Amino acid sequence: MYAHEQCLLCYGHCADIWYEGALYLQRASENGVSRINFVLLINEIRVCACVCQDKQCRTRWAEEASVMFDRAISGPLKNNLLIHLAYANFEEVRIHLPTTSYTCYKLVKVLVKYVEVTDI
Repeated sequence: MYAHEQCLLCYGHCADIWYEGALYLQRASENGVSRINFVLLINEIRVCACVCQDKQCRTRWAEEASVMFDRAISGPLKNNLLIHLAYANFEEVRIHLPTTSYTCYKLVKVLVKYVEVTDI
């Protein structure tokens, strides 16, 4: 995640980087990965993942993914359809319906404002 955070310093306007970072955190929460170790062998990279069976660990990863999505839609990508829908889908899968409806509401508000500006 450190690499994603550093990349966002320069490319915060790119939706792909935000989405990739949040998707990594989402998958980590589903798989229960507590940390990932990269072992470099000659001509081969082996990834060793330490699986965490603790529910608290999975919840922490999911909360970090939610925070990353929220940072994206509150900041540089507040007009981006992909990030809004991905965030709403992520929260809907987690059964956080108030957050899902609020995300969709924010998207509709942005789209209505965009349509009003382009109609003139």
